[in-house]
Amino acid sequence: MVTVLTPEEYELVDETITEIIHPAAVGTIVLKPYTVKSSVMELSWDKYKGRGNASLDMSLGNENFDNLTLDARTTVPAPLAHAEFTLDWRMLEAAREGGRNIETANVAEAAAVTLTLAETTIFSGNTGFNITGITNTSGIKTVSGADFSTAGNAYETFRKARDEMITNNINPPYVAFLNPAQYGEIDILIANTGISQRGLIEGNFVDKVYWSSNITATEGFVIGNSRQYMDRATLGGVEKDIWKQYADKATSDVLGQTYMLEIPRIRQASAIVKMTSI
Repeated sequence: MVTVLTPEEYELVDETITEIIHPAAVGTIVLKPYTVKSSVMELSWDKYKGRGNASLDMSLGNENFDNLTLDARTTVPAPLAHAEFTLDWRMLEAAREGGRNIETANVAEAAAVTLTLAETTIFSGNTGFNITGITNTSGIKTVSGADFSTAGNAYETFRKARDEMITNNINPPYVAFLNPAQYGEIDILIANTGISQRGLIEGNFVDKVYWSSNITATEGFVIGNSRQYMDRATLGGVEKDIWKQYADKATSDVLGQTYMLEIPRIRQASAIVKMTSI
């Protein structure tokens, strides 16, 4: 006997995976998607030294093509983050006979560890596959900040990061990533004002501040969140909620696999500003 999921069971597994991945996928929420198929084994993109010049004229012509100067062409593998789970056939049969939902705790765990690995790849890359992430790309700009636990320091540090973006000709929108500890500290009120630093930082300097455990404590990152600076290669179409089911002929269990492709493609490292000593 080969066990397969009913349409209702399949939908429950799908919902479980979606509920785990979508709300917590910080890196995948922020970076613009460049969608590829799961069969893609290699990614490449170009980095440029500068922009071409525009022309002011009475008509459009082809006499002044000014191409960008290629700085480097990057090619990396496109590995999948994945984890496996088993739905025991006896559990499936018992749930069906009793009119209960099937147990999906191990499905949720597989989705969670897959997401963790995918997010780590976005932020920290993977040395085994020669992938660099947001936090360790060569050419990142740095500003020295001050301890966020003191009111006012977060505001001033973010102002310096914003000014560095302007110096580097990086256009808004900007977003920020902080360690959970510093993320909580930006809610400290500015003395004698009753005003939260977050309320001033979000809107004045960045569109939104996110937290991630992939960010080292006392560090933070502001990035230019535009496709011209960076994006992420990801699975598209119906593969967005990514899992497969298999039948184990030996045991009649249903085997499942969650998988994600999340590879950062950073074209301009100066669009990343690291805040230190915060």
